[in-house]
Amino acid sequence: MIESRLDRIEEMLASLISMVGINNSNFQSLENRITELEKENRSNFQSLEKRFTTLENRFDTLGKRFTAMENRFDVLENRFESLEKRFTAMENENSRRFGEVDKKLDVLLAEQDLIWDKASKNEREIGRMKKQLGL
Repeated sequence: MIESRLDRIEEMLASLISMVGINNSNFQSLENRITELEKENRSNFQSLEKRFTTLENRFDTLGKRFTAMENRFDVLENRFESLEKRFTAMENENSRRFGEVDKKLDVLLAEQDLIWDKASKNEREIGRMKKQLGL
């Protein structure tokens, strides 16, 4: 009986040892897999960092280009405002000149009317003088 118990204990110990060995090899396999995954993750993380750095650089470049475009638009806006001011000044000058020309034309028309009036009076007077002189 003691022998059968010892045999059973020996079998149980052998079973436990094989289970521990299997678990140990499973554990070792898991450790190896975790190590591989850590290496892959590090590699992936480094790749992502490089891509992120590349994207940052591209965004910086785009930001600089956008700033340059803003500066160009500011320059164009300033030029446009300058042209608007020049155009307004030209309109004002043209309006002033038109006023002067219009006044001169009014004076010329008035003088023309006066000259025509004098000419017609002179013609009438010449006609009267011819009648008086008998010509």
